[in-house]
Amino acid sequence: MPALAVLLTDGFADWEAGPLMATSRGYMGIDVTTVSPGGLPVGSIGGLRVPPDVMMEALRPAGFDAIAIIGGGVSD
Repeated sequence: MPALAVLLTDGFADWEAGPLMATSRGYMGIDVTTVSPGGLPVGSIGGLRVPPDVMMEALRPAGFDAIAIIGGGVSD
């Protein structure tokens, strides 16, 4: 099964991550893994809290077919 790592940082743009993750998993059958610096939960601009699957420092890029880095602003 194809695999996608989605790197989220605090203040990420949820309107970028949501459609990408839902389409990848739901329609394309891609295994989606969320990643954050230090493995800490992150918050989106819209207030969505995400506990990641893996800490960024432990990510093994060779295990993924693609890595998406989701941008955004800074949240409170």
